[in-house]
Amino acid sequence: MAEALREVSDPLASIVTVGEAAPAAEVARAMARSLALPRATVAAPGWLRLPQRISFGRARAALDGYGIALLAEPVGSGKSWIALALAAAESRGGPPTVIVPAALIDQWRSTAAQAGVPIQLWSQERLSRGRLPDARSGLVIIDESHRFRNPETRRYRTLAPWLGGRRVLLLSATPVVNRLEDLTAQLLLGLRGDGLRLAGLPSLRSGLAVDGGRHALGEVVVSSIGPEIGGPARRDSVLTVPQTIPDELISGLEGLTHSRHRPIARLLQGVIWFAAASSPAALLAVLSGYRTLLLHARDALGQDRPMSRAALREFTGGLSEQLVLWSLFESETGRASGELDLNDLARLDALIPQSRGWMEGNDIKRQRLEGLLRDGRPTLVFTSARATVRYLRDTLPMPVAWSIGGEAGLGHSPMPREVVWSWFAPEGRWPGVGPRPATLVCTDVAAEGLNLQHSDRVIHYDLPWTPMRLAQRDGRAIRLGSRHAQVEVVRFLPAPEVERRFGITRLLAGKVKLPAEAGIGAEGRSLWRWRDDLAALAASGNAVSGCAVIERSGLPPGALVAVVLRAEANGTQIPALFWLPQAGEPSEAIADVEPRLQLALESRDHSAPDRFEIAIALARLWPALRARLVMADRNRWRSHRPAPEARILARRLHRLLAAAATRRDRLAISLVDRGLRFVARGHTAGEAMLTAELTGLSDRSLVERLGKLPDREAQAPVVVPRLTGMILFR
Repeated sequence: MAEALREVSDPLASIVTVGEAAPAAEVARAMARSLALPRATVAAPGWLRLPQRISFGRARAALDGYGIALLAEPVGSGKSWIALALAAAESRGGPPTVIVPAALIDQWRSTAAQAGVPIQLWSQERLSRGRLPDARSGLVIIDESHRFRNPETRRYRTLAPWLGGRRVLLLSATPVVNRLEDLTAQLLLGLRGDGLRLAGLPSLRSGLAVDGGRHALGEVVVSSIGPEIGGPARRDSVLTVPQTIPDELISGLEGLTHSRHRPIARLLQGVIWFAAASSPAALLAVLSGYRTLLLHARDALGQDRPMSRAALREFTGGLSEQLVLWSLFESETGRASGELDLNDLARLDALIPQSRGWMEGNDIKRQRLEGLLRDGRPTLVFTSARATVRYLRDTLPMPVAWSIGGEAGLGHSPMPREVVWSWFAPEGRWPGVGPRPATLVCTDVAAEGLNLQHSDRVIHYDLPWTPMRLAQRDGRAIRLGSRHAQVEVVRFLPAPEVERRFGITRLLAGKVKLPAEAGIGAEGRSLWRWRDDLAALAASGNAVSGCAVIERSGLPPGALVAVVLRAEANGTQIPALFWLPQAGEPSEAIADVEPRLQLALESRDHSAPDRFEIAIALARLWPALRARLVMADRNRWRSHRPAPEARILARRLHRLLAAAATRRDRLAISLVDRGLRFVARGHTAGEAMLTAELTGLSDRSLVERLGKLPDREAQAPVVVPRLTGMILFR
């Protein structure tokens, strides 16, 4: 066999061993089992359900292999319980630090007490004020990690450097909000940019822009297939409300010009039509806010000073992140104020009274909601606008509970929001006198993490800008612990006149496909989760790591080859499955490999392979396998596409190294060599920020700081390929 291999491919012959001939089905089982997603063998606590234990094992393997895991399980599947189980299994660094939205602190404290797992809680709002936990080591759990999708926010820039050297567990059912870069930003909190290079993704920062290599995300992202784990079933319905906005008001809104700068005009237009889709009260509030913004811009222009970007951001709210990049605006000039069309002030003088008249008139949409709520079923009504919550509270004939930001109440009686939320919790506590409120009207402040399973209906009174918000809203009721067999989800579609002008549903339809491109959600199976499906099919029966032949008419000839790449330093194993056609390039695409392996699992062929056929197949495999091995070699600088700051720092370090060598300064040589090892590798977000900081230091200060840098291996890890099976198709 070795002689035949050397005739065709010397390099591969020295590192790959082909097993004995065996029945095709037995070889296929070994190949399929080798593809199973990595799972740790650490025992999970008994209070986890079976699907949660599978996620526990996957997340623990990612933490052990890469120092980070993203638990992207569906809303309501018990991610906090899985996280606490992982914390209980952690044996280093003391209690974990759990970083959560402030509204969820009490819930996390209660859940941790039930599980008997000590934790240290820290709010994300504190990070936004620049305050860090005092823990110096241990696991860090970041709940609702999609809040860290923007590296430019203060909370992100505060947290990223602090996470250096810590194991990080991210929790989010919706980590991809607007673009794939949302996922990149979260993973870079604990994963270096080239951390998945052995798995086929040389650069996390730039590699997600193309399809190639995205399957490597399966090493660190944990996401189940299908609906919520163990939660209630759901029943969906939609309501289309006929035109309710007066024609005169529509004409006036279309007459607003906003700005000569198209991105700003598009942004302001979106804010106004988005409010119109919610309620008359929301539109009135936005038009009044727009008038205030224009007055502010006029005053700034009259005093020859720029209007602050914060004023525009405050008016647009979270919508600004959906429609434009703030980098389009000049930070040092008054462009934003100068581009606003102050002629809109006169137009608003007519529009605001018209909007008020609409609010006081006949609102068909509100009437449809009232009709739904008359059945008295426990219901959550979500809206994106605070003004809409107040409007519904004041105009619905039945008493409703409500929650806006830090405010909440029953009717016009203010109450602590935790008390109001507790009425809709699984146990449904109601200590009050009189009839219990059946409806909670709230903004998206209640759409993250809260347990509101007393409700058996969720109504989207308006649609948010992202599918993430829809999923978070639904997940308040459709989650583990619900006492209902089924939860109804009702969506009010935008009025036709609004949809024609701004296309909210079209935008949602486009964004809903994004998670699948990262392997997340029910539609993301084809990226990596198909591997687990095949492994499950091959779970029983004899398995042999060898080679086999399938002879069947009509099949394209070629070879199916399974390989495992093992890093000797830490034992990390990366599987790969290749289809090698007789003519054409090797392929790892699911459409090429999965059906052929499924066919082999069902085969009864026992034919023995020809040694020269094996040799030729291995020779065709070598270029594809070599490309994987190149990603793990010493020359990582080109593969992970370093940032400009890293290139600048590398040039300075080479100059300092030459100077130290001339002086024969061994200490300086050692320190600069440490710096070069650091800069030549991919970086986490915190390390990238450190690199940028180092470029601003003097040479002396720079050399002094080099001794405190994270140390890196001097040589590339040794990676050994192992053939787990080959099936020749004749």
